Amino acid sequence: MGEESPKDVLVWRTYLPTMVLCAILLLFLAVASPGLWAVQAGDENVYFYMGKLVSGGSLPYKDFFFAHPPLQLLVIAPFFMMFGYNAVLLKLVSLLCMAASGMLVYLITRKAHGAWSGVLAAALFLLGYSVLFNATIGWGVEIALLFLLLGYHTIGRRPLLAGVLLGLAAMTRLIALVAITLLFIWVAIQDRRRAGRTVMGFGIGFVIPTLILIVAFGRSFLDPVYLFHFLKTAHEGGNLAEYWSMITLNWPLFGAALLLLPLLAMGKARLTFPAIAAAGYLVSLLFVKTLFGYYFLPALAFMAMAGGAAIVGIMETMRQKRVAAWSVGAILVLGYGWNLAADASFLFQEGFSGFSRVGDVEAYIGGHFGDGMPLVGDDSITPLMALRTGRSIAFNAVDTNDQAFSSGAQSLGGLLERIKGQKGGVIFLARTTQGIAGFLETRGLLNNHCAFEAQLTDKELGGILIYRC
Repeated sequence: MGEESPKDVLVWRTYLPTMVLCAILLLFLAVASPGLWAVQAGDENVYFYMGKLVSGGSLPYKDFFFAHPPLQLLVIAPFFMMFGYNAVLLKLVSLLCMAASGMLVYLITRKAHGAWSGVLAAALFLLGYSVLFNATIGWGVEIALLFLLLGYHTIGRRPLLAGVLLGLAAMTRLIALVAITLLFIWVAIQDRRRAGRTVMGFGIGFVIPTLILIVAFGRSFLDPVYLFHFLKTAHEGGNLAEYWSMITLNWPLFGAALLLLPLLAMGKARLTFPAIAAAGYLVSLLFVKTLFGYYFLPALAFMAMAGGAAIVGIMETMRQKRVAAWSVGAILVLGYGWNLAADASFLFQEGFSGFSRVGDVEAYIGGHFGDGMPLVGDDSITPLMALRTGRSIAFNAVDTNDQAFSSGAQSLGGLLERIKGQKGGVIFLARTTQGIAGFLETRGLLNNHCAFEAQLTDKELGGILIYRC
C-alpha cells in the first residue's frame, strides 16, 4: 500500500477534531437520554404545571406565585398548547438546550484557543456528572445558559443582538446576571462602543420587559422575583456540603480549570473571560442562601472553556518531551474515561431511578377519589401528580416551597384556611421528610380537619401521605 499524501494527512488532521466532537455529542446523548423517561419529583414539575396554567390563559404574579422572571414559562406554554402534557417532550427541551450549550462551549473555545481546546472543553462540559444528571431536568437554568452562551458567542460580531440574547438569559433566570455583569465590564475595558451597543440590546431584552412587568404587576412581580430570594433562610452547613459535593462529583472539570493557574504563573497563558466568569460564579455561589447543584451549570460551562484551553496549554509546554507528553495524555484519557464510566454506571442504576412509587400514588388517587377532586400540598409531588392524573391544583397553590411561607412571600395561614373551607373536597399530598407538612400549622390542619387516607413509602422520597381535606 502506498503512503498517505501530505494532502490526505492534512484533511485527516483538519476533520479529526470535528469527528471527535461528534463522538462526544453522541456519547452525551447516549448517557443522558435515559433521563427523559425518569420521573423526577421536584421543581421541574412546578414549572411544567405553571406552563400549563399559562397555556390556559393564567398569568404568573397575578394568578399564581412564581419566583423567577417569566421566559421559561413562555417557552413551556406552547408545548402544552400543541401537545398537552408530554413529560418526555418537555424534558427533551432541556436536553437539546444542554447539547446546544455544549456546542457553543466548543465554538467559543475553538475561536479563542484552537480546535482541540474546543473539543476538550466540550468533553469536559457535556460529559461531566452534573451536566449528564441535570440535562433532562427542566430547571430553567439550561434555557438561561443557552441564551447566555449565544450572547457571549455573538458579542464580537453583533453586539446589539448579543445584548438582546443576554437579556433573554436574565429574563429566564437571574443567575445569568453574574456572567452578564462581568461581561459588560470586560467588553467596556476593550471597546466602549461595542459595550454601548451590547447594553442597548440588554435594555431591549431585559430592562424594558422588566419595567413592563413592574407596571403591570407591581410588587406582585418584584416581591417573588427579587425580594423573596433575599428573605430566604440561609442553610450554611448544607450549602458547604453541596459545594463540596459539586467539586467531588465533577473533579475532572475542576481539576482541568485549575491547570490554568500554573500556566498563568509561567506566563504561558493570559487571563480570559471564561476564567473570570467561572471565578465570579464560584465566589458568588458561596453567598447564596440555599444552594442547589444545578446553580453551578453556568460556572461549569465557563470552567470547561478555561479547562480545555489549559490542558492544551500544558501539553504544548511539554512539546519537546514527547514521551512525557504522551504519558500525561494517556493518564488523563484513562482517568477521565474511568470517571465517565463510573458516572454513567451510577446514573443508569441510581441517578435516573427517580420517583419509583409514582404509579402507585397515581393509582391510589384514581381509585379512591372522584375525577374532579383537586390536589394541593407538597410542591415536590403535587404538581407531578396533578399533571399525570389530569387534575387541577386547588387555588393555583403550585409552589408551596417551605421557604415561600417562612420568608413571608406567601401566606401559609391563608392557604390553610382555604383548604379548611373545602370540607373534604380536596386531596392533600404531604411528605414526612420535608416541605409544607413540616410546619406545625399544617400538621394541625391535617390532624384536626382532614381524614388520613394512606401512606406510601418511596426509596428516594420517603413517606408520602395522602389526606382528604
